[in-house]
Amino acid sequence: MNPLHHIRITVADREGSVHFWSPVLAFLGFSLLDENADRVCFAAGPAGTGMRFLICQAPPEFRDDHFELGRPGLHHVAFAATGRGQVDELYDLLVALGAPTQGPPAFYDYSPGYYAVYFRDPDNLKFELAHVPPDGDQTQGPSQP
Repeated sequence: MNPLHHIRITVADREGSVHFWSPVLAFLGFSLLDENADRVCFAAGPAGTGMRFLICQAPPEFRDDHFELGRPGLHHVAFAATGRGQVDELYDLLVALGAPTQGPPAFYDYSPGYYAVYFRDPDNLKFELAHVPPDGDQTQGPSQP
């Protein structure tokens, strides 16, 4: 069972967001499932059987509003990486897309071996790709704030 069915984000510029998210989600194993006037839906897994990621256009009266990290609301979403190499490769893709990041991938003290990259989408929403090794793998690089 997949415990998370979908993530839905509301964006100021649907086409700009789809342009950003299409290569990022493809890299993470998602493919376009369907699209209609209300939303664009990507799905992970074979034949779209996994988690879905939906992009929806904000109504005109909210298109100039901006997300502010630290205000009440969802702080960020973390995707699970298959390994450190995938984290590094996503960082390279994000740089090529001109996406804001917190810097290159790094080790964090959240748990042994935790390795991640943080990034923002065109609406300033915060996302992360993290590799957390199995309990037996305690290999860790230098600590990061």
